[in-house]
Amino acid sequence: MYPNVEIGAQRFCFFALKESTWTYDKPAPVVGKRVIYLQDALPEALVEYNGKAAFDARPFASDFLDQTISMLIAGRTEALLMIFYSMRGYININDLVDSIHCVGCSPEQKVYLAFTPDSKSKDKVTKMVIKLDEALRALNAENYLETLLIKYNLQ
Repeated sequence: MYPNVEIGAQRFCFFALKESTWTYDKPAPVVGKRVIYLQDALPEALVEYNGKAAFDARPFASDFLDQTISMLIAGRTEALLMIFYSMRGYININDLVDSIHCVGCSPEQKVYLAFTPDSKSKDKVTKMVIKLDEALRALNAENYLETLLIKYNLQ
């Protein structure tokens, strides 16, 4: 079961070294590019290009970003495809703002919190979904999430 109100939105973006002149504005520019991304997290818009680009799916590990950033800096890949907020936070925390930048993003996708469809829990889950929708509407009315993004320089 899903609430009516999304908890937010995410977009997958390409990140490259500052000196890179490559930009992404639609799927076709990935042809021939070496790109690392999180295993099982290739945006739908890019699936058909999987064989046309050198996409390298890597499983998530606690040092995923450390390893892939090192590969980017060493020239072993041309770009990283990551969720914008995660990568932007990593870049900010690790003082990489002058080294790595976003070169383009896939379309934004709404994110919802899923609840169990178990029929034995339906009444309880329905109440939780209603409460979550109410809380998210209140937060959205106050622009709370937008304020957090600005506070942590994740825009």
